[in-house]
Amino acid sequence: MRNKMTLTALVALIGMTAFVHPIEASSSKDQINKLKKEKAALQKQVNSLKKQKTSLYSSHNSLKSKYSKLEKNHQSLLKENKLLKGKVTKLSQGYQLLETNKQLTWNGNVVDKKYKSTPSLLVLKNTPYIPLDLAAKLNNLPLQSSSKSFGLGIPKNGVSLSKLKHEKSTFSNILYNRTIEAKGKTVVSNIIFDSFSMESSALYYLNERFTTFEADVMVTPIPYAEQLKLEGDNGTGMIFKVIDAKTNKVLAEHELNYVEDPIHIKLNVSKVNGIKFMVEGIDNQKSATLLNPILSK
Repeated sequence: MRNKMTLTALVALIGMTAFVHPIEASSSKDQINKLKKEKAALQKQVNSLKKQKTSLYSSHNSLKSKYSKLEKNHQSLLKENKLLKGKVTKLSQGYQLLETNKQLTWNGNVVDKKYKSTPSLLVLKNTPYIPLDLAAKLNNLPLQSSSKSFGLGIPKNGVSLSKLKHEKSTFSNILYNRTIEAKGKTVVSNIIFDSFSMESSALYYLNERFTTFEADVMVTPIPYAEQLKLEGDNGTGMIFKVIDAKTNKVLAEHELNYVEDPIHIKLNVSKVNGIKFMVEGIDNQKSATLLNPILSK
């Protein structure tokens, strides 16, 4: 009886084992398939990330190349900016920036202090500034200044020719406003034309803005010629001419010698656009001086 019960239990146990085993095999297969799917999904993500990496790397190289070009352009612009600053500094030397609280006289007339309608090339803190030297140069106008005012153009009592400066010259040297004694008086308003050739000339543009030109002319005294280290030191037989540059008409002609006093010149230049001063003679070393050369309306 006991053996029969044991056999029955063993058969039941074997049956139970046979029932459980297929379930476990089926579960393992599902897990394997699931893992395969997960692996495939992960592989897909890996491939996608690899593509993104390749794309990002390509973008990185492109951006790096663009950055390199931009950096080169930046450095080039910095160099150009430095050069431009140098040019601005050089061109700005001598410029006088007109502040709105200073009085400006233009051709003898006082301009409104506020200058609201005046074109400005520079604005600082909402204040317009005018580079007067540039304005004077562009308009061929003389410029005078003081601590309180600026005078641009022709004063009512006339202006020195030295304020206009020369445009073209074949002289060895042209000196302005040197201290020279003439006829017992010290003269500081003058122009010295120094030549080391048989014929030399200098051109000044008047643009028909003046009525009268007046000056004294003489041979530059030897002491001053030596002191100023001029080429000319022999004025014998020197011819000094004033010529209308447009028509080549000789407006004045004088022979100059050391022993003579300065010769006075007074000319009507109301229709003269350009005036040319010429020195010529048999000697190539010549130096002539204009004393108090005044242009007036």
